[in-house]
Formats: sequence, C-alpha cells, structure tokens
Amino acid sequence: MTTPNHRLKRARELRGWSQAKVARLIGTDAATVSRWERGLFSPTPYFREKLCELFQTNADALGLLGNSLEEPPPLPEQQDLFASMLKRAESAHHAHALWQYAYVQALRGQHEDARELGEMSLNTFEQLGNTENAQTVRAWLQTLPPAPPSPPSSSKRRSTGWLKGGGLLLLLLCLGGVLLFSLIAKQGDAFGKQIVSTPLESTPTATITAVKAQANNSISSTPALPKALILPQTLTPGACEPDSIGYRCTLNLQWNTPSPVQFQWVIDSCDFGARLNPTQGTGTTGQPVQVIVYIPYSQQHGSMHFTFTQGTNSTTAEVLWRGEQ
Repeated sequence: MTTPNHRLKRARELRGWSQAKVARLIGTDAATVSRWERGLFSPTPYFREKLCELFQTNADALGLLGNSLEEPPPLPEQQDLFASMLKRAESAHHAHALWQYAYVQALRGQHEDARELGEMSLNTFEQLGNTENAQTVRAWLQTLPPAPPSPPSSSKRRSTGWLKGGGLLLLLLCLGGVLLFSLIAKQGDAFGKQIVSTPLESTPTATITAVKAQANNSISSTPALPKALILPQTLTPGACEPDSIGYRCTLNLQWNTPSPVQFQWVIDSCDFGARLNPTQGTGTTGQPVQVIVYIPYSQQHGSMHFTFTQGTNSTTAEVLWRGEQ
C-alpha cells in the first residue's frame, strides 16, 4: 500500500507552486513530481538533494525518508472537532441567509417580517460569538421604521357602571345642549355665511412630493449587502484544523451580483504572519473561490484585507483572526 507524501505536497502548496514549476526548477517533469507526492516512487539521491536545495530544508522535513511519509496520528477529538466545524458553518450560513431575506422584505415594505427575520439572524450570530456580524445586523435593525403602537384596550366594561349611576348628570347635559342650540340658532345666518365663504383647502402638491421623497430616502438609507463576501469573516482555532505547521483554515470568497460576472481578488495585507494559497486570482458570481490559510500557533490575533475588482468597481473586505488567549 502506497503512502502519499503529504509533507512534500504541503511545502509546494505553501509557496503557491504547481507541480510543473517544481519539475522545471529541478530538471524533471510534472508527472514524476506527481508520483513522488502520491508515494508511488521515491526521488533518487540526485533529485532528493535538488528538492532540499529548492525548498531550503532537509530530507526528513520533506518526507523524502521512508519512515517520515506518514502523517502524524490524528488527535483523539479530531472527529468531534470536524463535526463542530460543520455545525458552526451551517449555523453561520443560516444566519447570513436570514439577514439577506430580511433585507429583501424591507425593500418590499414588509418591515415587521424584516424585523423578525433580522432579530433571528442577530440571535444566531450572537450564539456563534460573531460579534462583528451581530453589531452590523443590530445597526441595520435600527434603521427600520418603528413598529406601530398596539391599539388601546376597550373600556366599555368600566364605563357601563358609570353610565348606570349618572342618569341625573346626563339629564343636565341634555338641558345644557338645548340652551346652547337656541343661542346658536340666533346667529345661524352669520355662522352659515362664514362657513360657506371659507374655501376647502386641497392637499398641496409639495406635501405629496415630500412624502414620496421621504419614502424613497427610507428605502435607499437601508444598507445594501456587500458585493464582496468572505466566509467566515472571523477565524478562530475552533473553525480551523490543527496541522503540523499551524492552523489550517479555509476561506470562501464570493461576489454577489444579480447576473454572473467575472471578478478579480488579491490579498492586500496581513499583520499576523499567515500564509495564503493562492494569494490572488479570479472568480465568477455564484462560484465561491476557496483559499487555504496557514496560521502559526503563536499568533494571538490580527487581520487581513482583500481587494475585489469587477470592471471599474472595486471594494475591500476584512477577515479577523482570534487565537487562543
């Protein structure tokens, strides 16, 4: 049974090299390099020395010795860790889907549904410990119109008893009404003329225009979802896989547009010593681009910034690293 040489493959991937490039640098072909990585053949002493010079390390670190091809034994809790990673990824995807649907409902004017969906998304992000997304959703909820006040409760039961004991007061009010009517009748002509001479005012056109403008502003003020999206937006040890050289994490880069287009992306900066493979590339809407990130165990926290470009449009996205304290 052949054992793949994972160490040689990982050393190549960390530098972003293809098998063809490695073969060209040491004077062989890509098929031979592929056989070495799959464990079908071992390099001869000549090519073993060439590989050590190319990667600037020893033969044992590259898995070129017979007793170092196998990977270290898996951690006892590796299966539980993988299940936890899948569960967190599904919950994060569900929270993002709730937020997107809430945003669509807000554009349709269904503010009550949008508020309910947004609060569900907020609760999910808070349970996952994703404070950045939780703060974003909370700020978005504050831009929604306030919920209409509930109608006041009926007071018929309390007023019924008062009416039963207030017959005398009702009679006095009736008499006062008769006297008031007689006084108004004396000045009926003048009062009628005043009412007839006062024209009814129509609703000003400017008021209608102002209401329409306010409605448009309320919709346009709602923050749109970013075109560039990176999941997860915060990396933690629990969301990554332990490796011999550090944490091995996976990022999914997406570009959200109604119609499929091609876009370019590149890593601009990283302040916590992470290595990415690849560091730049292209993608298509609806097809996430997967990027592998290796983070040393010693790094506690930091951030990396990506730039997305599509035609003349350009935007940036940030990914945070929160290591063990």
